[in-house]
Parts: sequence; C-alpha cells; structure tokens
Amino acid sequence: MRRTELAFRIDPEARGRIKQALIKIGFPAEDLAGYTEGEPLPLRFREQTLAGEPFAVRAYQRDAVDAFHAAGGPRGGSGVIVLPCGAGKTIVGMAAMSRLQTSTLILATNTTAVRQWIDELLDKTSLHADQVDEYTGARKEIRPVTVSTYQIITHRKSVDAPFTHLALFDSRN
Repeated sequence: MRRTELAFRIDPEARGRIKQALIKIGFPAEDLAGYTEGEPLPLRFREQTLAGEPFAVRAYQRDAVDAFHAAGGPRGGSGVIVLPCGAGKTIVGMAAMSRLQTSTLILATNTTAVRQWIDELLDKTSLHADQVDEYTGARKEIRPVTVSTYQIITHRKSVDAPFTHLALFDSRN
C-alpha cells in the first residue's frame, strides 16, 4: 500500500525479497520495521558471574546498544552489530535484551553457539534456567528467551512451502 510518493507499507513476509530486489538494481531502501513489543521479561545483569568474577558492560558495548535501540524509535530494533572477535557481541545482545525487558528469540549459527548463548545468559544475567531454553534439532523448547539456529527458523519442506517452525514463534508476543 502506498503511503506517500516515497513510502510504502508492505506485507512483512515480502520484506526480504523486496530489499534484495531493490539492492540488485542499485536502489537504497530504508527498512523501518521498528519494534514489536513482546511479553515483559524483567532482566538485569549480575555484578558478579556465577563463578564470582566481577562483570560489567563496557562503554563501547553500551554505545552499540544505544545505536541499535535508537531510543526505541522506528529506526531501531533491527540491523547488524559489527564488532571484532572477542569484543563482546553476545554481551551487546544481552544488553539490548536488558534495555528492552522483553521476551526474546536469539538466532545463532549452530547448536554449539546456541548453548554458549544459554550459558552466558545464565552466568551474567538474572535469568533462571526455566526462563531460557533451546529450539534446535536436538531439543525443541520455547521459553521467554529461546535460542535457536538460523537453519531451524528458515527450514521448509520446499521453496514454496511455509516455514516449518516460524509459526510457533509468530504465535507468541
């Protein structure tokens, strides 16, 4: 649906295909998806890890969250956080969760990374084991914080078939 000469409202399922087509012809597209408010989930960082080590979010990690969040406006809530190896992208993700205080779906590259995310969440935040789980080929549990893989979320039986698992997540707020 055309909103203005340069602004359109589109079916959310078409976002990726439209952006790819626009990029292919060299036309920049500003995707203002913004946030979908989720189920409230109180979350705070620990001052010490479970092993008793001091812990704090670093200033540049807070800056990355500020840029990602964009004061909660329509330019925030999507994008890619790029930091060097070891700079704490997982901490930035957890800090974004802490800022939003909402249920979260985390996508990781593989099952090992899924389990590392879960370990880090339990080690450095106030979340409990019954609030965090994995949705992978080995275990399919949905919790207030669910950590899954890109492969599971994008799985479908054929190119034209619906995504097998995505409806489970869409049914939640």
